[in-house]
Amino acid sequence: AHQLPMSRGEGVRICMIDSGVDLRHPLLQGLSIEGKNFIENELMDDLGDTMDIHHGTILASVLVGRESLEFSGLDFSGVAPQARLIVAKIITKDGSASMLSLIRAFEYCSQKADIITLTVGGAESKILSHLMAVAKAKGVAIVATGGNSGGKLVYPASDPSVLAVGTIGQNYKFPGSGPWDSRLAFVAPGLEVPFVTMEGEVRVMTASGFSVMYVAGVEAIRRSRGAKALWAQQVCGVPQERQGQGVIDALLTALNVNVP
Repeated sequence: AHQLPMSRGEGVRICMIDSGVDLRHPLLQGLSIEGKNFIENELMDDLGDTMDIHHGTILASVLVGRESLEFSGLDFSGVAPQARLIVAKIITKDGSASMLSLIRAFEYCSQKADIITLTVGGAESKILSHLMAVAKAKGVAIVATGGNSGGKLVYPASDPSVLAVGTIGQNYKFPGSGPWDSRLAFVAPGLEVPFVTMEGEVRVMTASGFSVMYVAGVEAIRRSRGAKALWAQQVCGVPQERQGQGVIDALLTALNVNVP
């Protein structure tokens, strides 16, 4: 569903801060990952998904999943399946995460990755903002969800060091609850997106995390090809606060095409 006929993120390291990853997923089997568990009172090397809905696992499959016709029956893979996945586990079984674990996880990721993804939102932190500014200065791309509730961006997406991402669907359909903010960087597929379940079934779901994975994957493609910038296309008649620079375009980014 996300296939591209060229570079797929070779040599790029992406650190996903989420609920962990279950490598039994059909599109992740055989994948080699590294990472660390930052949830208090849990084993540091336990990278398994804490959530019953397999939040981090599904996002990882959209990001770096590999073709698996045996399970899905479709030509379906992640955006950047040749990128190297690093897992920083902070989200607990009930879907929450502490600021302390987020700060520790981000510091870990910033030392190991080229791209960091964030699908959490919460209160602002001067410590985290400082770490993000340092990481950005080193060339690390930080991609975060703008939120699901409408209005202004949630933190940390609202931080100037972050690429804040909104959601869009097919035929340029916007969700009613997406962010409206001049700091929004891009919108990307996240509305009614097909994905592969743990059981190998293809279903459709709306999730802002999908949009984050898509932008992170395209950024990995950009870096692996040495392209100069992420390309996006504006949706006519839609305010900048709703779409940022526009809909992220994987093919134009990969080809580094100069469009008017």
